[in-house]
Amino acid sequence: MDTKNVSVISLGGSLIAPKSGINKSFLHSFQQLIRDETPKRSFCIITGGGAVCRRYQHALDDLSDADDTARDWMGIHVTRMHGQFVRLILGDLAHEEVVLTPNATADAIQEVPVVIGAAGDTPGHSSDYEAVAVAEAIGADHLVNLSNISHIYDADPDKNPDAKPVNKLSWSQYQDMIPGSWEPGLHIPFDPVSAEFARGCGMEVAVMSGTPIDNLRDYLNNDDFTGSLIYPE
Repeated sequence: MDTKNVSVISLGGSLIAPKSGINKSFLHSFQQLIRDETPKRSFCIITGGGAVCRRYQHALDDLSDADDTARDWMGIHVTRMHGQFVRLILGDLAHEEVVLTPNATADAIQEVPVVIGAAGDTPGHSSDYEAVAVAEAIGADHLVNLSNISHIYDADPDKNPDAKPVNKLSWSQYQDMIPGSWEPGLHIPFDPVSAEFARGCGMEVAVMSGTPIDNLRDYLNNDDFTGSLIYPE
């Protein structure tokens, strides 16, 4: 298979199930986009945990003496649940199982138009890491980070009203803007462990909002899109 025609998407859990509940409007438009685009390309979609994951992790903190590894495992299982949900929504397009390793994903995408993946069996990073690992396994040099965040900003927009979106930046510039280490529930566009991995792979990552869905369609078809592009050095 020509890996240029396989798109890897890290699908943020907060697009699937934000605080308000299951995002049926987004999921309907995402499902339609995948159906529209599969004649032209295949998709490896890695599901995240998002707000649901963080709610479980916070409750775990309140009700137990859970350590970081336990919090990560809680998050891993949420990503797998989201993976099953998205797989069922996509129906006959998707592989019959949620695939949990990059090599198995690379094998499965040879057989079906869409493979859904989720966090595997290694705590210590986010689902974005799995997306990079899948992209590396299939030989892709780029991936999409699709979430409820439209851009990378030069400061935290929730804390700084003067924060400005950054349309294009290198991995070293991005890494200078984020924490240096991983912690469960960390809420940034691309976590530190995944950023270092992607940088080492020479991966290009497009960060964008999942709404409107035509923004993703534009990127897939090499048109201008609204978001941030992290490029290899």
